[in-house]
Amino acid sequence: MNHACSKTETNVTDPIRSSTRRLFTGSVAVVLAAAEIAPAQIGGDIRVQGTRATLTVVAGRPLNEVTHTLIQEYNWPVTFEESGTVYPGDWVDVTRNFSFGGRSYLPRGGRLEFSYDLGPEGAAPEDPATMLRTALDAHHQSGLPGRYKLVETADYFHIVPTARRDERGRWKPEQSALDNIVSLHGRGRTPDAVRRELLMLVSAYAGIKVHPGNVLLFTGYPVPAVLGRFEHVTAREALRSLIAASGRGRLWMMRCGLQQDKSGRRSNYCVLSLIPYWSSDDHRRDASRRRVDPHSGSMTAGLAKAYCIGLTAGATGDRSIPRLQ
Repeated sequence: MNHACSKTETNVTDPIRSSTRRLFTGSVAVVLAAAEIAPAQIGGDIRVQGTRATLTVVAGRPLNEVTHTLIQEYNWPVTFEESGTVYPGDWVDVTRNFSFGGRSYLPRGGRLEFSYDLGPEGAAPEDPATMLRTALDAHHQSGLPGRYKLVETADYFHIVPTARRDERGRWKPEQSALDNIVSLHGRGRTPDAVRRELLMLVSAYAGIKVHPGNVLLFTGYPVPAVLGRFEHVTAREALRSLIAASGRGRLWMMRCGLQQDKSGRRSNYCVLSLIPYWSSDDHRRDASRRRVDPHSGSMTAGLAKAYCIGLTAGATGDRSIPRLQ
């Protein structure tokens, strides 16, 4: 298949990485944000044979890269929320890449491969949910960290964690930080300001710090003020509503890591990054032609990749998304 978007230059900086680094300059959070985006390949490799295809990824975060690849290849609105790691066999020490006086760990990566049926004449699979569950089954059989499930809504496919190994390697139930119930009021603020409060609430309820990534994706252009309320909904539902209210389509990737301070105390953290998503092929073609970072004046591999992803035009029509009151 043609991977025009995944063939972007790899010697430039991913904006999810660069903007996250800029956000936390001058604190230990620099290490957290940088660790969250440790180098990985851009997308996976899809090999087609007749009516079947095989997707192969070798990366630090294989399931995350599978998600990216499916967004690129099939323009599916898929989000990813990573499982935290506490079992030593599930993480790798990446402290050598950073110097902040403690230690930094990321989930153990590896190889993830699975095959699936294509649509007629080699088109995209007709049932995205079935194909995504095939990917999750392959992940679980691979022995990679975390177990996941697929949550379907009218406009999104959410990959969310269900279990992780504890310190002794025993599987224990886990829920995403975005499963926490929240209530907040827009009060005429910008979507980015409301998102920041949302993540502060999520951090407090989940007991794990969730940092906002790439804030520029909610700024730099006129956006409507958020006037309504989010009452007793999951943080994931609130985020979907906030994206719909902003008038700009977004998907998100929440990636997690582990840090250890000088005293030896370990704590998990996550970084939630937004990426543009268009449903229109015209938008995808136009964006791939422009390939310019509006914030830096130069194209970045991640932004080219995000531009090639393509927005779900029906986001505001999702009855499963709680309405702003």
